[in-house]
Amino acid sequence: MEYIFTGLQSVLDYGSIIQIHHQSFVDFLLNPKECPPSFLIDPTRESRNLALCCLATMKRNLRFNICELESSHVRNEDVPNLALRAEKCIPPYLSYSARYWASHLAELASDDEVYVDVKYFMDHLYLFWLEVLSLIKQINIASSMLHSLIGWLRKSNQDDSLATDMQKFVAAFASIISQSTPHIYISGLPFAPRRLGVSKQYLGHYPRTLAVRSGGYRSWPSIQNICTGHRDAVFSAFFSPDGRRIVSGS
Repeated sequence: MEYIFTGLQSVLDYGSIIQIHHQSFVDFLLNPKECPPSFLIDPTRESRNLALCCLATMKRNLRFNICELESSHVRNEDVPNLALRAEKCIPPYLSYSARYWASHLAELASDDEVYVDVKYFMDHLYLFWLEVLSLIKQINIASSMLHSLIGWLRKSNQDDSLATDMQKFVAAFASIISQSTPHIYISGLPFAPRRLGVSKQYLGHYPRTLAVRSGGYRSWPSIQNICTGHRDAVFSAFFSPDGRRIVSGS
């Protein structure tokens, strides 16, 4: 491999991460009319492979309290040497998988084999995945990744109710989760609507967490997030066609 990379050093940066210098080389590798078959990359096939590898990596490595935090009463920023602990417990391949599985998934058409792994992730790994994003300070990308998941499930004619509830869970509790990883289980899970997807799927696995005996949400509140940025009253707001962005005027 080193011999190959040495021969391609004019277009590749060969370090701990292989990077391509020129977009023209990428275009060449993707062009069946110019690139020899032995080097040709099929982006759809490779996106499928990467999605499956990311999901398999998370299945093998995600677990409860992955960084073995001793207390739920300490914010992430106050945990001694948390960055070093996260680097040790969350290797680069797991960090990549946690951040990019949905990007690869979004490139795919309906696929039964991929759906099996996606369903396992939703049913068993979702909260552990949020742990990793919290610990590597990437919880802000969770909502857009779940949006991609929902889009793929709909494209595949699969039930998206749990994924939709997962996205609402993130919208409601991202601020808390970003500050303290254990509060996924202490603040988020107990206060999520009990009759909806995330609580129904996960709450029974954590009988020792906080229990809300009366009251609580039956459904998610209409206001799940507050967008800041304007100093004066907002008089107009428009949503992008894909529902991902809001533009407002004051």
